[in-house]
Amino acid sequence: VAKQGETYWVGSETGTLWGVHSNGTVTSSVNLSGALRHAPLVVDHRLLLHVQEAASSSLYVYNTTAASLERIAKLGGSPAVPLQLDQTFVFGDSQGLTTVRCGQQCLIVDSLPTWVNGEMAIVSGNQVFAPVNTLEGGWLTAQLNETGEFANVEQFRTPYDGYGTSAPIE
Repeated sequence: VAKQGETYWVGSETGTLWGVHSNGTVTSSVNLSGALRHAPLVVDHRLLLHVQEAASSSLYVYNTTAASLERIAKLGGSPAVPLQLDQTFVFGDSQGLTTVRCGQQCLIVDSLPTWVNGEMAIVSGNQVFAPVNTLEGGWLTAQLNETGEFANVEQFRTPYDGYGTSAPIE
C-alpha cells in the first residue's frame, strides 16, 4: 500500500490498481497488464508501478491527476521489491537491475544484467545490495551515483550462497 495525500493505492494479483480515499470510498481503479505484487512508489502526482506479466514485466508511470498510464520499459519477470533513494528508483527482476530518475518525466537511467527477485537494500547512503537469485547465488553490490547510474559494481559469494531473496539491513 502506498499513500498519496488522502488516497491509499493498492494493487491486486488480478491486475487492478485501486485508489481508496481515507474515508473508505474507492476513488479510482486502473486495469493493468498483469499483477501488481509490490506497493506503488509515489513521485509527487505520479506512481511508479512494476507489473508482473506472464513471462516478463512492465514498468509504468501512472499520473494520478490526469488518470493516464504510460509504459516506460519492458523488463524481466518476477519483480523484486523496489527501492527509492531521493528521486532515483531501483527495480530488480529476472533480467537485472534498472534505475529510473523522475523529474518532469520518469526516465530509465541505467541497467545492469543480473537476476534479482527479492528484497534489496540501500546501505551507507547509496550502496545497493541485491541477492542474486540463481543456483550459484551470491550478492551484487553497486553504488548509485548522483545521476542514478550504477558505479563500482561487484559480485561476491559466501559459503552459504544459493537461491537468495533477502538483503541485509543497515
